[in-house]
Amino acid sequence: MAKTTQKKYQYKTKAIQLPDGTRKYLRGKTQEELDEKVLKAQILVNSGVDICSEETFGHFAQMWYDIYKKPYLRESSLNMIKYVLNQHILPFIGGYRL
Repeated sequence: MAKTTQKKYQYKTKAIQLPDGTRKYLRGKTQEELDEKVLKAQILVNSGVDICSEETFGHFAQMWYDIYKKPYLRESSLNMIKYVLNQHILPFIGGYRL
């Protein structure tokens, strides 16, 4: 059941149970907004996405580079990959959570 807070702004809050037993709290200004967020979160959870993960795309890209590319490529190829990541990809989406 959604609760209403007693503050200046009225938010609706709902908790959903995650597969690992923790709860994720979602809130919305209206019941419709809250229902939409809950539905999206349940779809992501059912498809196997960890919605509580704090890992960012930048961290993932660095791991990918170190594990899968660095041991197998020449220095010039590695420099080109680092340049593209640092100049074109990470400034825009590096902070996004996975």
